[in-house]
Amino acid sequence: VDVMSMIGLKATDKLIQKFYAARPKNAGPSLIDLNTFLAVASEQLLEAQDVTPELIELFEVFDPPAEDGSRSGMVTLKTLRHIMLEVLTPDRLTRAEFEEFITVARLKSEGYGMEDQVKIDYRSLVNNLLIGKPRMNMRVS
Repeated sequence: VDVMSMIGLKATDKLIQKFYAARPKNAGPSLIDLNTFLAVASEQLLEAQDVTPELIELFEVFDPPAEDGSRSGMVTLKTLRHIMLEVLTPDRLTRAEFEEFITVARLKSEGYGMEDQVKIDYRSLVNNLLIGKPRMNMRVS
């Protein structure tokens, strides 16, 4: 289950059943071999890529266009916290999960007051989350 969350898959009962159903006939009662895991996980990750445009649109709501119509492509860490803890339902994160996420993604700021100054490239964030590597471009303004 930890490996699944590390690559961006949520361990639901339905997904666990897919892993067990894909096992070779001679597998032990609790054994999921690497080939089975990779086959099912890659199928799930490919399906997840279909959400990219919707996630980008969600972030764009929080990134108003400039006068020329362009968007910065950045949101603050505070806005990211709001989106991931309050907007995404039912898949929103708990506070502890969000803190772990920003630590792993190396987005940890020097206190809550700094969250307005740390900006994150949300296109990079979405792409990296979907391939299971939560490291993204950020800058402090």
